[in-house]
Amino acid sequence: MADVGRQIRRCAACGFLTASFDPGIGRGIEGLRPLNAENNRVALDEIRRHLGAPGKRLLDIGSGDGDFLRAAAARGFDAAGVEPAPGADADARKDNPVHCGRFPGYPQGEHHRGAYDAITFNHTFEHLPDPLAAAAAASRLLRAGGVAAFQLPSSSGFLFRLAGRLAGLGIVAPWDMLWQRGLPSPHVTYFNPDNLRRLLMRETELRPVVRRRLKSIRAAGLWRRIRCRYPLPTAVALFVSTLAAYPLLSLLPPDFVLLVYAKARQ
Repeated sequence: MADVGRQIRRCAACGFLTASFDPGIGRGIEGLRPLNAENNRVALDEIRRHLGAPGKRLLDIGSGDGDFLRAAAARGFDAAGVEPAPGADADARKDNPVHCGRFPGYPQGEHHRGAYDAITFNHTFEHLPDPLAAAAAASRLLRAGGVAAFQLPSSSGFLFRLAGRLAGLGIVAPWDMLWQRGLPSPHVTYFNPDNLRRLLMRETELRPVVRRRLKSIRAAGLWRRIRCRYPLPTAVALFVSTLAAYPLLSLLPPDFVLLVYAKARQ
């Protein structure tokens, strides 16, 4: 692993990036809700297409306020989630079954092995201090033919690579924003579709079935997303430059991706 600065190291062989930030607990960033809702619909449609009939059992890792679970239930899933934030159990109810716990570790026990048809990581995998242990646990918890779905940022995305170049020139605000540096729950890893595929195929029973781009920016909520982190002059510069790049982003390597992996059928 080579040091690339600002507490971040990069694997020269595969491009995997890891940060020495302290992992934490957070319930999301202001302004992301409209974007998340749109991408959640894409993810659920792909999972449902693969699994078929309704009523499949889904476990969402890092459920926050339960928006994804409610969307999953509306599409016919028997959905529950796990969230490490204190008080998550107090929010658990029929329309928001989020349970307090850390993954991996909860749920556990032999009665949970093979208990789920789908396990989802919606912008949570990159926050986990041990992604390999999380992937292995997901593989154990899935039934044969079940799927693990990852919505996550990609280190091969255009904006990420541009931010890295700017950081090398001393302009660090975009780089820090993408890593969520200084927030309660920063990113501690950055994968791309290729190095994540190699990891999962080497260490788990999961095999790739879907790879597609997701939107990383939506005009609705963008200002709040940036302004909640930066003083006004920096926020304005980031907002204007991001909007200027917006029309081209659909033609460039995506910064958010959906990767769905299936456990082999026995």
